[in-house]
Amino acid sequence: MRMRIGEYLVAKGALTSRQVDEILAHSRATGKRFGDAGLELRILTEESMKKALGKSFRVDFFHVDPAYLSTEGQDLYTREQIVKFGMLPLGFRVEHKFFRSRRMLSVGFLDPARLDALDQADALARRKLGQAGIHGIRPWLIMPEHFWSTAEHLHRLTPEWVLSLSPKGLDPTLADYLRASQSSLAS
Repeated sequence: MRMRIGEYLVAKGALTSRQVDEILAHSRATGKRFGDAGLELRILTEESMKKALGKSFRVDFFHVDPAYLSTEGQDLYTREQIVKFGMLPLGFRVEHKFFRSRRMLSVGFLDPARLDALDQADALARRKLGQAGIHGIRPWLIMPEHFWSTAEHLHRLTPEWVLSLSPKGLDPTLADYLRASQSSLAS
């Protein structure tokens, strides 16, 4: 099951389904992103967003569908690095600013507030691509469901393999998600 940000906020108790529909309608009409539309309508507050998203508030949300994700850059991180730091390469983009362009790697994180994961993602990409190949990373927040379906599809990860790793080798958010998924399947 894939979850969008509105569904996630309903699951966290920050919104009702009716409020999500109202925000989506306003978002479509104004072209604003979901969170900005919700804040503008005063259905969402900065406090409710912080409560639901924690430290990841104000980090852009990335809805991943592995069927449409670019495979460029998918080999930058090993399977072990992906599960340890909760990070997935999402592809490259060129940002243009003031007569210069920068090649950035978009990386999805389960917890973009993990500075060790951000540092590792950047250092590993720069090491493999060289200074000329990348100017930096652009972090995105990915929901655990999206992260797992993409990692499973593109990197051939299995829950058994991931959960067999040492706890030090596993992102806590991913471990919690996989344990909860397995227990719900067993019920």
